[in-house]
Amino acid sequence: ITNDGGIPVEVQDVRTDGDSTFELATDPGTFTLVPGQTRTVTVNVTPSSTGDISQDITVESNESTSTDDGSASLSATGVAPEISLSESDGSTISFSDTPEGSASTETVTISNDGSVPLTIGSVALTGGDASAYSINEESLRLGPGDSETVAINFEPSSDSDFNDATIEFTQTNDPDTTSFSYDLEGTGTTSDASFAQPSATLGSVSRASSGTD
Repeated sequence: ITNDGGIPVEVQDVRTDGDSTFELATDPGTFTLVPGQTRTVTVNVTPSSTGDISQDITVESNESTSTDDGSASLSATGVAPEISLSESDGSTISFSDTPEGSASTETVTISNDGSVPLTIGSVALTGGDASAYSINEESLRLGPGDSETVAINFEPSSDSDFNDATIEFTQTNDPDTTSFSYDLEGTGTTSDASFAQPSATLGSVSRASSGTD
């Protein structure tokens, strides 16, 4: 705010009009500007959606009239990350039958189609069978246009079903997708291998001789 006149100006109020999208960082209160003096007022913007947004800022002073307060238009563009998934949120990831003591792997790919970095604050396995699965990531950060493939390992400890498990991605900064998850299902098996008992048959053998086969 600059006083371009030839006499002091008393500023009585500075405010943003409308909702809380634009807010003064601090209330400057009442102050006086001598001719040629400038006062900087900081305005913070917190978009609630993507796209162009605008709002007015009003300055009331002893130069204001009943029909003309000093005002200016504030404008900004809301931007956000945008999560894209190789598998639909809430779907089931199925593993092939896996012998106990062995491992199999499935993957899910997460992409950031937005124009600012994407953060996923927590990646976790939950459920009664979660111990049969493992992951390497605890959180993720993807730049604009980047992708990350998360590997999920299945290691059954017995020949049974392990279907009570979920991988959960939470605490994202995508306003449209704050969390997403996948159910996991897999079956442990045992080997069907068997071994035949070796045998040999001898022919008739007299007491004084030996026989071979």
